[in-house]
Amino acid sequence: MSEKEALLKLLEDEDPKIATIAIGKLLQYGPDIFPALRGLQESANPLLRKRVHQIEAILEKKINFSHFIERIEKDEILIWEDLIYLNSIYYPDLKPSELQSSMEEAYKNLSAAEFNTKALCNYMKDKNYYVPKNDILDSGINLISSVLINGEGSPLMLCIISQLWGTRFSWPFQIVLHKGHHCLIDKNKMLIEPANNWKCSLIDEKIKAHPCTEKGLILTVIANLYLSALVEGQLKILHTLSTLMSKISKTELADFPFPIGKENENTLSTNQNESC
Repeated sequence: MSEKEALLKLLEDEDPKIATIAIGKLLQYGPDIFPALRGLQESANPLLRKRVHQIEAILEKKINFSHFIERIEKDEILIWEDLIYLNSIYYPDLKPSELQSSMEEAYKNLSAAEFNTKALCNYMKDKNYYVPKNDILDSGINLISSVLINGEGSPLMLCIISQLWGTRFSWPFQIVLHKGHHCLIDKNKMLIEPANNWKCSLIDEKIKAHPCTEKGLILTVIANLYLSALVEGQLKILHTLSTLMSKISKTELADFPFPIGKENENTLSTNQNESC
């Protein structure tokens, strides 16, 4: 019996400690273990099936993580797919097909024949897609599932959704930074400001707008979600996002702020016995 076969056999052990050790060692095989796991997916032993699915889920998560980083590094951005992946960090059970359905539901009343900048802005206002005045660090305003359902989104997310719809209806938009907010510019040089109730203005020489790259957009979404996780105290998600950012930026996790990295030695410490 090979080591792999012995480890697979240990997945049936009723002692969770033994099974955990076996799972850890099987994960080291990486994707090469998939063929052996497939033969156990329909086992009559429910405990074995559960552990097999657990290993597969962990490996799939690692593979998706690696593929996401590889594409970001190669500047091979797929905005919609990337938003779905970032959404999965928060909601791993939400299927991409469900998000696609939400997206199609959101724009189903738009007409391709009548689509233009004015129609988009009116539609976004009618459907109550808006930028919140408060809670700007709420993770929901940077997660595609929440924005599509609730309508509340960051200027960046609302711009990305508008750009995706524009592409679908052959009406291109460029996402830009203007006065610290993400905005849109259409083919007729109209500036659209989601943060200003979808105000439209004709661009002139006084308006300063800086074009954004697709890579820059995704990195900004990641940074916004990182800040949200930090504020909301979501340590598991914070660790995932920190790891992602460290891989992309070629830095060490230890260089990140506490609680992910090392606590700053200069951080003010207080005596719990002292009154404030």
